[in-house]
Amino acid sequence: MDASSIFVSTGGYTTSARSVAQQNGVKLLDLGEFTQLVYTWYEKVPIEAQQLIPLQKIYVQLN
Repeated sequence: MDASSIFVSTGGYTTSARSVAQQNGVKLLDLGEFTQLVYTWYEKVPIEAQQLIPLQKIYVQLN
């Protein structure tokens, strides 16, 4: 991710917000992108960081 900062929104972004973010090196993430980052990186971050957002794997049987 090539940005100086990130901003997460569950409601999307206006065209104006996207433009301002691009001009200022801000990476905009929607809820799906944020969820994917957490899923990908959670087990790779230090335990101290994991303790800030304590997650637990669950397994669901699909029929």
